[in-house]
Amino acid sequence: MRVNAGIKVIGKQVILVPYEACHVNKYHRWMEDAELRQQTASDRLTLEREYEMQRSWREDDDKCTFIILSRSLIDEGYDELSSMIGDVNLFLYETVAELEIMIAEREWRGRGIATECIRLMIRYAFEHLHIERFEEQSFNINLFGVFLGCNSFLVVVEGVLMQIDNWAACN
Repeated sequence: MRVNAGIKVIGKQVILVPYEACHVNKYHRWMEDAELRQQTASDRLTLEREYEMQRSWREDDDKCTFIILSRSLIDEGYDELSSMIGDVNLFLYETVAELEIMIAEREWRGRGIATECIRLMIRYAFEHLHIERFEEQSFNINLFGVFLGCNSFLVVVEGVLMQIDNWAACN
């Protein structure tokens, strides 16, 4: 999505940056992991196809993707590629959006990073993309539960939406 070109969304634990060609090799290495592909319901792609997908994400007006960087690694002086830990995507349908997140680096899971990314992306979508609501995707939530053995994602989404509702009421 061209709208997010040059944008950095900064949180306490993460920095979200647009998915650029320089990120593709590392992203492709992540997606070579069969377990990660299964958890994200993703197909295995060639590196060439991954570059095509990145270009598509960059040009399509109905998709918005950011690479998740560890803010602590960036603050310690690591470069973007070394600080990449996942990605977060929005699929836009007029004034409604679907949000997907992947924490690809296992050692960064379970730290509240996905929750922070969801909050940042929902706020970004409301403020900059004119999104009016997010809708629950039961299939994706069920897939999450099947592969990770829990349904905590639903709780996180409800908590985020509650906080966003409270935030909107105060502003």
